[in-house]
Amino acid sequence: MMRGAPRAPTPGRVCGVKIRVSDPALVEDLAEMLRKAQYLVTREGRQTLDVQLREPVREDAARLEIDVYLRVWEATHEGARALRLTD
Repeated sequence: MMRGAPRAPTPGRVCGVKIRVSDPALVEDLAEMLRKAQYLVTREGRQTLDVQLREPVREDAARLEIDVYLRVWEATHEGARALRLTD
């Protein structure tokens, strides 16, 4: 594999990310939106979600897709921020 190349998913493994929400009162709202989009979502603390795709995909594609959902959510929640945490 080339250095810096996106990793292919391991069979049976889903790609996931951690997301931090600026307003703890809105965490469940974001979680519900992502669940409706067919993500597996687990709350981890007051402001953090663990979000995973149900199907294995390349990690860079998964992150890009999640980022799009986060920007849409932010656009509909004035002043709120949802930050994808780095690995």
